[in-house]
Amino acid sequence: MTAKSRSTAEIAAQVISYLAHPLFMPLVAVALLIYGGTYLAFLPAPMKHFDLTLVFLNTILIPLACIHIFRRMGIISSYYLEDRRERYIPLALYTLLLLITWFVLRRMRQPAILTDFFLALTITSVLTFGVTLRRKISLHLSGLGSLSALLLAASLRLTHTFILLWLLSLLLAGLTATARLVLQQHTPAEVYAGFFVAFATTFLVMMV
Repeated sequence: MTAKSRSTAEIAAQVISYLAHPLFMPLVAVALLIYGGTYLAFLPAPMKHFDLTLVFLNTILIPLACIHIFRRMGIISSYYLEDRRERYIPLALYTLLLLITWFVLRRMRQPAILTDFFLALTITSVLTFGVTLRRKISLHLSGLGSLSALLLAASLRLTHTFILLWLLSLLLAGLTATARLVLQQHTPAEVYAGFFVAFATTFLVMMV
C-alpha cells in the first residue's frame, strides 16, 4: 500500500469512526423507535421531545462536556481515550448517566421497549467497564452491537420490522470494525469482544 493510498484509507477510517461514534448510538436508537413506524409514533409530541432531549443530554452533551473538562484537568491525556486506564472515570460516569436515563424513563412510564433498552445499555456499560479493568475493548463496536441488538429485538417484539435496518447496522459494524483496525486503535479480538458482548447482553435483556 502506497503512502497516498494509506493516507486515504486512514481518512476514510477516521470519518467512519466519527459517524459511528458510540455516544451517538442511543439517540439514533430512540429516534428510530419513535419515528420508524412503530406504535411509539403515536406518543404525544411533548413526550417524544422529552425522550429525545433527555437522551441527547445524558448520552451526548454531558459526556462530551465531561470529557473536555477531564482533558483540561489532566485526568485524561487525549480525547480519544487510547489508554485503557484513562477510560475508567469516563465509563463510570457514562454508566451512571445511562442508569439515570433508565430511571427517569421508567418513572415517567415511558414505553417498555425504551426502558428495557436503557436497562440493557446500563448493564452492557457495567460489563464493558469490568472488561476494561483487565483489557481494552472497542467502545465503537459496543455501541453498534447494542443498536443492532435493539433493531433485532424490536422486530421480534413489535409488529413493525427493522430487518433491513438491522442488516444495515451489521454492515456499518463491519465497516467500523475495519476502520478501527486500519487506525490501529484495536486488535481484532477487541472489536469482536466489543460487538458481541454488547449484542448478546442487549438482546437477552430486551427479550427476557
